[in-house]
Amino acid sequence: MRIAYICTSFLEELFILNRITGLIDRGHDVDIYAAEKKNISGWHPDIIKYNLFEKTFLFEREKRSAFYYLKTIRFLLYSFYKKPSALFLILNIIKKRQVSSFFSAATLIKDKGPYDIIHCNYGPNGIMALMLKEITGLKGTLVTSFHGYDISKYIHKHGENVYDRLFKKSKLLLVVSNEIKKRLIELGCDKKNIVLHYSGIDTTKISFNPPALREGKKVRIISVGHFIEKKGFEYALHAVAKLRKDGYRFSYTIIGSGRLGLKYIDLTKKLGIENEVIFHDPVPNSKIIHFLENSDILLTPSVTARGGNKEGIPNIIKEAMAVGLPVISTFHGGIPELVRDGVSGFLVSERDPEALYEKLSFLIQNPKKWFEMGKAGRTTVENNFNIHKLNDSLVNIYEQLLES
Repeated sequence: MRIAYICTSFLEELFILNRITGLIDRGHDVDIYAAEKKNISGWHPDIIKYNLFEKTFLFEREKRSAFYYLKTIRFLLYSFYKKPSALFLILNIIKKRQVSSFFSAATLIKDKGPYDIIHCNYGPNGIMALMLKEITGLKGTLVTSFHGYDISKYIHKHGENVYDRLFKKSKLLLVVSNEIKKRLIELGCDKKNIVLHYSGIDTTKISFNPPALREGKKVRIISVGHFIEKKGFEYALHAVAKLRKDGYRFSYTIIGSGRLGLKYIDLTKKLGIENEVIFHDPVPNSKIIHFLENSDILLTPSVTARGGNKEGIPNIIKEAMAVGLPVISTFHGGIPELVRDGVSGFLVSERDPEALYEKLSFLIQNPKKWFEMGKAGRTTVENNFNIHKLNDSLVNIYEQLLES
């Protein structure tokens, strides 16, 4: 199959990389289209191994020169000439000030088709790809994956009808959790067109290395993620502050960066836990696993942000469970589909530092539960979130779609 894979940032997220390399391993021809190029923590070796730079095309914004405007007008007039019914879409692009990115995308992709599958990662890219198909005549069966922010924050900003055309025109929408599937149905999507397909991790590259109590040593708690509201780190800091107040010996490492970083640093000082909390810059995924292997508990206190932004199922939880760490998280997004409360970890209500503290203190006092929970977590990830099984399943989904 010839597959166009449209994503927001060039292979910024590991699950995107694993999916693309899995398709290539299975003999399929993949072109990657990305709106921007980011290098937040170093390139993954598979990018070089699979020569993905040569397969990737960026929707780069052109400088607003006179030549740019002439090209844009020429393209829009030509599109209208070829398909007058596309006038509504062209006007919508102009209204939303998306001319630059859309023009760049159209210029790149329209002559590289046809494709068998055009797979869009995140809903807004599905909207763009649908317009590309309708305006330029790009050939290929459209598939869109929804992950989290696109079904929460994006809808909060653009309204509940933003995906109406995509729902009407698409034969297949993939979701990474049943919670997202339920939301799509609420928005008017035909449930027959929705398929649950989890994003996975490569468990063959992660050794099961559950923590054990180290006599006389501090318990090592870890969190990983962007310093944004939906990660809920401020509630984690309040919870560990109570641990310190009650005399527990621990260290708490937070790996990440973002606009709330200074706020978190100030909060640790205010709470008097600056000696227990270690802030670490983002690191490549291979080093994330190293940090997890040298930790005892993963703390992931996700919350629904004020702008509506929500998680799907964070990959860091899957990786921690593959290593064998017990997890403390929240009843949020698709997380309950991964973490079984009381079995592979604990789940508490959002924005509840007291509940986080209670589960942390329980695990610190009961280290014999660590292995039991870690083993259950590893089994869950191997059975349901193994990237190799999921990539086989994805190819079958494509084939059935094309046959139908």
